[in-house]
Order: sequence, then structure tokens, then C-alpha cells
Amino acid sequence: MRLDKGRTVSNLICLTSLLVCASAPLAAQSGVDLLDPEQVRRALESPGQSDGAVTVRAVLAEAPGGVVQATHERDTLQYDDNGFENFENDTAGLEPSTTFRSGLVEWAQRFEVEHDSALVSVRVCFRRPDGDLSRSLDFNLRFYGDSVVNNVNNPGRRSGLLYVIETDISRAGRNRCVILSDHLAGKTLNEGVHWVSVEWNTDTQKRLGGDHYTSEDEARTDRSGNVVHDTEVRWRQVQEGAPAAEWTNARSVVGAGQTMSGLKAIGVSLVVERVHPPDPGPGPGPDPGPDPGPAPDSACSDGLCLLENDRFRVRARYAMPGMAGESAGTVAAGLGGAAGLFTFGGDHPELLVRLVDDCSGSGYYGLYAGAATDADYSIAVRDTMTNDLKWFRGLGGASIRDAMAFTCNN
Repeated sequence: MRLDKGRTVSNLICLTSLLVCASAPLAAQSGVDLLDPEQVRRALESPGQSDGAVTVRAVLAEAPGGVVQATHERDTLQYDDNGFENFENDTAGLEPSTTFRSGLVEWAQRFEVEHDSALVSVRVCFRRPDGDLSRSLDFNLRFYGDSVVNNVNNPGRRSGLLYVIETDISRAGRNRCVILSDHLAGKTLNEGVHWVSVEWNTDTQKRLGGDHYTSEDEARTDRSGNVVHDTEVRWRQVQEGAPAAEWTNARSVVGAGQTMSGLKAIGVSLVVERVHPPDPGPGPGPDPGPDPGPAPDSACSDGLCLLENDRFRVRARYAMPGMAGESAGTVAAGLGGAAGLFTFGGDHPELLVRLVDDCSGSGYYGLYAGAATDADYSIAVRDTMTNDLKWFRGLGGASIRDAMAFTCNN
């Protein structure tokens, strides 16, 4: 398991590069308090923006609850194929094609979450048709639980989170997939069924992406020949100041029994991080303890590193393939209390852990980790200011980059 001298030098150079790179980009970011309406502005106001995917801030309209820190095993939950037929053939929009779809409309898609997870981002795709004179794109994003009545699934109780999105599509005839993060990050999605909805005013002519079945991408059928859909889609009319209409199955009018036509999914997808690591693994390791106590002579000693002026207590564990998890040792390195070096059963440093102060930017301490080994590892970090304990995991020596670990609280 020990590295030879040549490999040790090479890997330490990599670790040092990671330390330098980790400290630079976050310092240049500018922050905004998304809960302060005076600081929230419409994204992409400047002309000349390129089309395609763009990241905008998610403005949180209701207070969050139950936010947790996830691991770094990410899953993309997506039912469309990145191609939206209602964009390509310039049809009127999504099914059902009726005259009752003008005004404020809400569309929801069913997602099955296989593991307790925390939300990282949401992608929503819209098109601005030719002849549309307004570049503004405003919509609401909501999360619902699942309600089953007479064996029919529909969006149920709201999760209590409403996101108000203000962005734009710079040129008519173009489509844009908006990547939403910020206050979305960390929202807990328990294992099971969830619905994600997009509500917007269709009188603005903005068109939500619709992925339809084609001859190259037809629906599956069961033994009886019935169509099997990977997800469900619902829609309803919304009137200001009045109760929303009942949810309608988007496939009940068009494409209900057809494998090569009809709506497959809307242009919404999720990226999530698993809350609990899969077994077997090294686990989060020993609790760093709530009380930092007297600081040692070095930032790292006896398997414990005290970082960022002793605010964070950091321990690590590792597991080589086929071996049980072991606690990692530390190297007393002169890194100024900003980073810690851990050893995996030998004398050579094999894991660098860095906490980056980005309080003036994102408002978080970001966590970086880089390994010079192919071992699985986990990092336990306790914030002594709040007594919060969180853990982070890397499989096969994978790096951890810019994890928003702890709020600054200052």
C-alpha cells in the first residue's frame, strides 16, 4: 500500500496543485443574499448572452427545513433524451392540445428517488418561439409529495418550498435549458416518489420542453401490449385567487396507448447526491468531538486536524479493496492550519483536506479533498461553532471539489 519515492513526489505535487487551485477561485466570487429582495435581480440582463445551458440563481420564496449535507455520489434523474420534439417541429406545445391551456398553467413530472438524497440542481428547458417579442422568462418551481387515490398517482401535498425564477431567452427562435442551484442545494428528497412542477403563464408564448415518443425512441410495452411509461406527467390550469384545477393525466387525450407518439416527459431533470454511502465502506469515522480543547503544536496530530483557526475538527478513515475500514493518521505539515494531510497506514501523505473560507462570496466554507491513492475514504468534519457534524466520501480515491460544507455564520 505504501507508495514508492517517485510516485510519492509526483502525488505530493498533485496535492500541492490542488491546494493552490482550491484557494484561488472562491475568493473572487461575489455574494448575494437571496432572501433579501433588494439584492435579488433578474439574471442575464446584459445583451449578447450565448444560448444553450445557463445557470441562474434560484430565489427561495419560502423558508427551507431539514437541509442536510450529502455525500459526493451524484445521480442524475432524467426521463427525457435531451431532445424536445415540440421545439423541433414547432407544434403548439405539449399535450393535451386544447383551448384551455392559455394563461397560468402548471405541469408536473413524477420522479422516483432510489436513495435518501439531497438536491444539487434542477434543469428546466424552455423555447422562445419565432415572433415572441419578449425575452423575459419567469416561472415557479415547486416540489410535491405523491398522492395515490384509486391506484392513480398525482402530485400530493406541497413540500413547503416554492422557487421563483426570473431569467430570459435572449433571441426569438431559440431554446434554453436553465440550470437552477443556489438555495435548491441541500433540499432533502427522501427515498420514494416526488413530483416537480413548473408553473408559468403560457400567454407569454414561452414553451416548456416536451419529449415525445418517436419511432427511434418508442415506449415499452408489457406482456399484454399495454404501454409502460418510465414516468408520469400531469397538468392543470391555475387561476389567480382561485383554487387550482384538478390534475389531469397529460396522456389521457393524446398518446395514451401509442408507443411511437405522445408525450414521454417534460423538460425537467434533477441532480441529487446520496445522503448515506453504500456499504461496504470506511464509514464517516470517529466523531471529532464537540470541544476542540487546547490546540496542539501543529495543525494535525494523532489523527486529528484543526483547521481554519481551530474552528473545524477533521478526522478521516480509509478502506482498501477487500479490507475493513481503518482510521487515517496525520502528518504534522506546515500548512498554516488551512489544510491537513492524512496517511493511510504508512508514513506517506495520501489525502489532503482543505477548508476554504468563501464567506464573502457564497457564504460557505467550501471543502476540497485530493487523494494520492485508489482507496475509498471518508472525512468527518465538526464545526465547533455550531457543533454540526458532517461527512464526505470519495470512492476509489476520487477528489471532492467545492462542496459547500458549512455556513459561515458571521
